[in-house]
Amino acid sequence: CSMMDSTFHERIAPVEDRVRASIVQYCTLGLAIIRQSALSGEWDVSAGFDPTGLLEPPGEKLGLDHEEWSEE
Repeated sequence: CSMMDSTFHERIAPVEDRVRASIVQYCTLGLAIIRQSALSGEWDVSAGFDPTGLLEPPGEKLGLDHEEWSEE
């Protein structure tokens, strides 16, 4: 870790503190949550799932595997 710190001039060291600060920042921005229990079906994390229902299906030019994200 000290080699990375000196090479990349990290502002937060050691690496554990950097990771902790990053996770806190994601939570503060509402981009992540810290769960105290395991997921048990209440949160759909399948590919291509839009919980708001507002997004259009991805465009064909993206070359995505339709079966991977489609419910058909």
